[in-house]
Amino acid sequence: MEIKKLASFGLRNSIYEMEYFYKKFIENYSLVQEGPKDLNELNFLLSAFLNKYQTLKDIYPRLGKNKTWKEFNNEKKERLFFKPIRNIFTHQGDMLINTCQGNEFFIGGPLYVINGNKIEEIAIEKTPVKELVKIFFKEIIEEIISEIQNNEIDLILEMDDLDIKNEILKNKMLPEFVKEKIMQLEKLPENPKDLKKEFIAYLNDLYRNI
Repeated sequence: MEIKKLASFGLRNSIYEMEYFYKKFIENYSLVQEGPKDLNELNFLLSAFLNKYQTLKDIYPRLGKNKTWKEFNNEKKERLFFKPIRNIFTHQGDMLINTCQGNEFFIGGPLYVINGNKIEEIAIEKTPVKELVKIFFKEIIEEIISEIQNNEIDLILEMDDLDIKNEILKNKMLPEFVKEKIMQLEKLPENPKDLKKEFIAYLNDLYRNI
């Protein structure tokens, strides 16, 4: 399978995963508001959510659009803030959601980033972390929708019979007799879905519901 196809399905699957962790984060945020203020799970979910942002950054060059981190963050305040937050979660293992005011939770700081042999302190945001995450995710989805519709990224969400048969042949867990029967088919059953159109509709629906 060609790189752009793999990257296209990777982009789609990464957004699915981001949505999963986003919804879990919002759900857990509400539970913590109502019950004991244990912030561990909120931190775990935010860390997982932000790591998929790095995945998106890694996928973009394979879709024909190279972006520096500056371009990828697009000078958006929340995106510029969450980049070092992701780095701290991933490379330092710190728990960053650490402050409660009323029923809202914050990344209260101090925030330290280890850069080589130096420790740098970065500014905090005084907005509840839930609102930062919502704005952040909505901006990402809005930008991806625009890039797909304006053909700025070369999204190929389709698999022909040859692609599918090759994937089946390479599957180490399928019995050989199953592979043989599939290979004997002149044409595989058609998938009536337009996957790219379906994905754009999904993104628009997701954007409205964030």
